[in-house]
Amino acid sequence: MPRTAGSADFGYRYVNPRTRMTSVATVLDAVADAVVSMSGEVLPKERLIRSDQTSRSTTSHYTDISEITEDSEDTEKGMTVADLVGQDAAEELALVLTNHGLQRMTARVLATLLFTEQPTMTAGELADRLQASAGGISGALKMLISVGLAERVPAPTSRREHYRLRDNAWAVLYTNQNEVIGAIRAAAQAGIAATENGSLARERLTEMRDFYEFLSSEIPALVERWHQTRSRT
Repeated sequence: MPRTAGSADFGYRYVNPRTRMTSVATVLDAVADAVVSMSGEVLPKERLIRSDQTSRSTTSHYTDISEITEDSEDTEKGMTVADLVGQDAAEELALVLTNHGLQRMTARVLATLLFTEQPTMTAGELADRLQASAGGISGALKMLISVGLAERVPAPTSRREHYRLRDNAWAVLYTNQNEVIGAIRAAAQAGIAATENGSLARERLTEMRDFYEFLSSEIPALVERWHQTRSRT
């Protein structure tokens, strides 16, 4: 039974390998597309906060971030000005991720964990921040944990489970892509075995297998280079 990413301190939880591979590929594609979409975009310093009924952002009742002060309604509930502005930016990122294939609640939880200044957040805090149901938050967290982006962390002074974005989250996610690559390579190999020598189909499938074998051999070295680069900064 496979161990899910981020579960080292919390035992085993079975995740269907096919479901997990699909999740990893979906998250990778959504993040990559979001980065491309947002790169080069310069947001004005005093950008308007859009009211999006589908996102139900905590800042949706403001028209401009200049209206958010320490005396605002949400800051009185324990959210700082930085929290409010950060959550609006998180909703923008979540919208981009959703537009590129990630489930909406998963995208919102991921973006919130990215932008929060808190070391960890409980499921209840995420539900309050996003004005979302406990079930929706739970499902999003399970998905993010299964692909290695989020993790549960112990909180000795709290009875509630705490969550955070995993250290080296993106390297873990990219490494998990090896499962997807391995499955595609195996499928290509099976296709080769079912075709005749010299056929166009075998030629195409051989190229497909060779390409994914190349990727599989290169990813570990690429991730290692990333770790070396990070250690020098």
